[in-house]
Amino acid sequence: DGSQYGDSGPALSPEAGKLKEQMATIVKYRNENLPGKEVWLSEFGWDTNPDSRLSVPVIGSMDRQEVQGIWLVRAYMALAAAGVDRAQMFMLRDVNPGDKTQFSSSGLVGPKGDFTRKKSWYYVATLKNTLTNMRYAGEVPSGDANVLIYKFKEVKGSKGVYAIWAQTSNGYKVDGYSFKTSVPVSSADLVTLSAGAESGRRSRLNITNGQVVVNVSERPVFVMVDHLE
Repeated sequence: DGSQYGDSGPALSPEAGKLKEQMATIVKYRNENLPGKEVWLSEFGWDTNPDSRLSVPVIGSMDRQEVQGIWLVRAYMALAAAGVDRAQMFMLRDVNPGDKTQFSSSGLVGPKGDFTRKKSWYYVATLKNTLTNMRYAGEVPSGDANVLIYKFKEVKGSKGVYAIWAQTSNGYKVDGYSFKTSVPVSSADLVTLSAGAESGRRSRLNITNGQVVVNVSERPVFVMVDHLE
């Protein structure tokens, strides 16, 4: 999408840039013409330097490190939903956070000799730790056009995770959002993204008549359940 890289800016979120849809087209081509080959996306990301043309915006009370982190998490989930086999953001460290050149401040940590962990380090780590040994298992209707719910299921096992977030970039929130799990569950834990916590913050959720209640925002949350189909 040229508007991602033009001087007009700002950069687009994964959903606004149609990342899932664009990559799904490539995966479809692979399935039809190159069966057995993997689809990799080996360079994507957003800068935190405000003068970069790929800089994430400030959204409400969320600073650029916050938005970079949540957009990366949402991007990885979009890529999983599209059927991409492997994806690597660019890159682990900032080249120079003071440089406005695109991808100079797109890292998860500070530059060489610094390596201070940005919020995105903890958010991406939490995504990895929460979804280890799981695969995308489909989208659940949310009843709200702004809210997405993706299912992830253990490759070997019955446990699963519901990822829930608002796909907007204007501070949209739904406090007390209630949703019904696809199949009955006996336990559900909430994992929230938190700077300083590589596995997020975890708390037990109540289940009432198969319903769980969470606060939804543009920062994804994960509902871990003991059974998912």
